[in-house]
Amino acid sequence: MNDTCHFETCSFAKSLFDRAEECFNFKETWWKPKEGSPICIRDCVPTRTMIMVQEMYNQMIGLQQSVEQSRNQVRNVSARFDIILDHAEKRLLDEGR
Repeated sequence: MNDTCHFETCSFAKSLFDRAEECFNFKETWWKPKEGSPICIRDCVPTRTMIMVQEMYNQMIGLQQSVEQSRNQVRNVSARFDIILDHAEKRLLDEGR
């Protein structure tokens, strides 16, 4: 995960504040990876929010594709089951004659 706060190039923050830490969009977060030492992430909240929304959107697209594949497989199984039931019913009717 990379920093999303780029105070040096942000004309909005530079016009209002002297330091990134003074900006109301600034958020500093410490993360502890599974291995290694903690890292500090310096974020611009609107930028990080948009990145997270995009990641969630991509995950939802993947989830939707999985659900559609499962639905299609269930349709195939259901159709085959219907055929089996039809054959069984015909066989029972033929034996009853």
